[in-house]
Amino acid sequence: MQPQLLGNEFTHLEFPRRVQRKEVGKRMLYRDFTMSGWAYKTIEDDDLKFPLIYGEGKKESPYDRTVFIYLEKT
Repeated sequence: MQPQLLGNEFTHLEFPRRVQRKEVGKRMLYRDFTMSGWAYKTIEDDDLKFPLIYGEGKKESPYDRTVFIYLEKT
């Protein structure tokens, strides 16, 4: 990852929800792109930036997987 390309506008850390100014100094769960789990971190001003990873993404349904397997076998 090349953080210099983010232009100091985004944070590469992922939080369970958007961090607010009133939470600076409190602890919150976070995850970095290299981590497989979550850990606690004390929120700093730098963490108020918009997260690079945001939202839940596309969730796969069992139907999507079934169609993929069917198309793969034909």
